[in-house]
Amino acid sequence: TKPKLIMFGDSIMEGYSSEQLYSFYERDDIWAELLKQHYDVHYIAVSGRGLFDKGLPLNVYQQFQKFIDNNLDADICCLELGVNDLAKYEADEVLEKVNEFLLYAQQQLPNNKIFYMGYCGYGKDFGRMPLHEFMEKYDNIICPVLDLRDFKQQLVGSDGLHYKLEAQKLVADQVHQFIQKQLSK
Repeated sequence: TKPKLIMFGDSIMEGYSSEQLYSFYERDDIWAELLKQHYDVHYIAVSGRGLFDKGLPLNVYQQFQKFIDNNLDADICCLELGVNDLAKYEADEVLEKVNEFLLYAQQQLPNNKIFYMGYCGYGKDFGRMPLHEFMEKYDNIICPVLDLRDFKQQLVGSDGLHYKLEAQKLVADQVHQFIQKQLSK
């Protein structure tokens, strides 16, 4: 049987893509569809949808608790906190907030392999911290999947946040390769 993979993230993980200026979004769940070849993708949750224009951070802990209530038997959990979760924090607070959330996730899902994915440097200034700095500081619990420094120019759409439609396959493959590498350790 395939390992059960649960995913918790924002619009990036859900598969929104921007193809035009001014953030015109088209939904595309290709991440889930491609990952279903290798995993039982049982659930995809989106954190903070609709909050961006209000400038309000969601209660990510409450959302995550709802997310895991029916998924305690999962093998793998992929997490991502996005702009909606971290928009009110200064850049130097972002790592601390992500670390706090991942420690909480580990406590809630002690038998899971938990991976952190995607952007990790959102803050009030929407700056991005390089993922290698993130890994060096928190390598005991966090294994980022995507090093966007290598992919940003060809994969990210005109809004600077969401992947282009044609990039979704590359992203899903990157996710799968990373998970396999971690599980083989």
